[in-house]
Amino acid sequence: MSTEDIGEVIDFLPNEEVDSERIRQYSVVQESQDFITSLKEYQRIGKDLNRRVKVFSGSALLIGREGTDFLGFAENVALNIEANIVSLRLSQALSKEANIPLVLRTLFEFAARNKPSLIFLEQLEIFAEDTTNKAALLNAQLSRIDWAQDRVVFIGSTTMPRRLDKKIRASVDRTYTFERTTTEDRIRFLEATLAEREDLDPKSVAEATEGWSYSDLRHLVGYFLLRKPGEENQEAPVTLEGKIEAARILPVGQPQMVEAVFKEIEGGYRPQLEDVEEVYPNSLLDQLYLMAVGDNYVRTQEVIENLNKGMPLSADEQQFLNKYPFLLQGEAEDRLTRLLRAKKTRDRLSRVLGR
Repeated sequence: MSTEDIGEVIDFLPNEEVDSERIRQYSVVQESQDFITSLKEYQRIGKDLNRRVKVFSGSALLIGREGTDFLGFAENVALNIEANIVSLRLSQALSKEANIPLVLRTLFEFAARNKPSLIFLEQLEIFAEDTTNKAALLNAQLSRIDWAQDRVVFIGSTTMPRRLDKKIRASVDRTYTFERTTTEDRIRFLEATLAEREDLDPKSVAEATEGWSYSDLRHLVGYFLLRKPGEENQEAPVTLEGKIEAARILPVGQPQMVEAVFKEIEGGYRPQLEDVEEVYPNSLLDQLYLMAVGDNYVRTQEVIENLNKGMPLSADEQQFLNKYPFLLQGEAEDRLTRLLRAKKTRDRLSRVLGR
């Protein structure tokens, strides 16, 4: 492959240009520390570790939902082992479909020439699909990876692990799986990015975005930062859930919600019982709040706000409270949290049920 072709399909990021300040998904970065420790220890021990049987080389497979910050894992590893990041420009690489084997060989050779290097291959299923020649070639390249001797590390990521060749899965040293973002993921990310929006409480936003992916949160933050509080439409929703809904984001981190929306548009959607069970709360008090919100969300909100402020209730509000006396339980913050959670659950159930 010519120098010009290499420049078209390969991205090279020198270690000193890896952004150490980028806000990454916290749980993903924490998981990467395990791999970093293994790499550093292997570098210290060297080839003696594999003298009798090869037990480690320097490769990892990342499996997770759409929107997971796989790049954050690779960047944190590169920063800690002082390696350059070598990756493929997928659009260019895939445009040369007939030359995929050549592209893969070039990728590994380029990394070896520019060591220490970390090869980061996204959408691994494209290059490692089960029982294909591409997978066989990739597996052969992986068998030659050796961090201690050659100073090259491999990290591949996929959201479609079933499509991966079994030999590829067996070849990698470590496999890290990521499900939904954790509460700490969301709080840390939102605290770091929403500092300019004093009207938004990161913990409340984190609660309202349970199940959202890292990329979903990035889009939401982008929406908020492009709309300053004083410039927002006065007719826009004033509740937090209303503000989030106004962002027009279909969270890829909640595949069932996405599927429900698609099927609702296509028509004829019949929800599965399992879909409803996954959304429905387990806590009895949360179920009761859901019942009140389903009956009359606005009235539930008014009663809770007046209770929290110590304001007298109107006759209608008192009648509503008599119907749902559990609203008296708990502290003010707990009531608001459960109200927000119930509203979010009701909205999710509406989507699942196609309403």
